Amino acid sequence: MFKDLEADLENFYDLPEQKQEEILSEINQRGSKTQDKFKAYLKEVGYGINTNRSLFYEAIWKHPKNWEDFILEELEGLIKRSADGEKGVIEEFTSLIYLTDLEEMSPAFYKKSLSILWKGLDAKIPEVRGNCSEAIIDIIEIGEIMLKMNEVEKLQELLKDEVFKIRMQTYSNLKEINLLPKDFKFSVWDRIRAKLTGYGKLLD
Repeated sequence: MFKDLEADLENFYDLPEQKQEEILSEINQRGSKTQDKFKAYLKEVGYGINTNRSLFYEAIWKHPKNWEDFILEELEGLIKRSADGEKGVIEEFTSLIYLTDLEEMSPAFYKKSLSILWKGLDAKIPEVRGNCSEAIIDIIEIGEIMLKMNEVEKLQELLKDEVFKIRMQTYSNLKEINLLPKDFKFSVWDRIRAKLTGYGKLLD
């Protein structure tokens, strides 16, 4: 389906910006016409840092209209398979932004996306928890969504996550949207560690 683009995809980041845009646009146009073939092609591409899967996500991200069902299916698959420990899928999780940082989508799409992402906060894999929490915050802001109290508390639980980086990211995100617990403070050790690892200003 994209055999004629394979050489350009392999050297994508060495190409001029205009050429990159042309390739992403072409991928989107072809995929839009035959989404079933597009899905079958992505199965062959696979997941991980040694594939070009993220470029296909980016192509959809550029023009996401008419891709809602595919995006939701892909989002759910990414979370489930990474939570199950599939290495390549976990490596692909940094591409999650292309499936969630989407403007001018339907309210139903945002609602369904969130229902999928909440499940990722319970995953044992840190990359899943961290990226899902970031995506939830993005959707809340883009879709101007009001959270229920139990949902706010679910996000706030990550302030006590076993992974230091997730605790810091959560603090930053919740601080930005004014959802930090009242009078919340990290432990002395976390505050010291934050200063030693570049997060000091965040806690000032």
